Amino acid sequence: MKKVIDDFLINIAENGDIQTCSVACILLRDLIPLDKIKICKQWIEGYIELLKRRKLWVQVTRIVNACQTIPSIYSLNQVI
Repeated sequence: MKKVIDDFLINIAENGDIQTCSVACILLRDLIPLDKIKICKQWIEGYIELLKRRKLWVQVTRIVNACQTIPSIYSLNQVI
């Protein structure tokens, strides 16, 4: 199963679909191969940046809240 997910992520990434990569990483987080965790984090951060540029704040919040298992992303919603 992890090989299928790995191939899927590589395929959509090669097509430049950062939204699908990001959402797939969030939804399939428990099945992501360990060597893809870092790149998934980069895809999610890139997608958040795209949403911020378009001022889609509600969507940014939803993505960040879905990333509770990724402290560096989840902490973006923390107010000091």
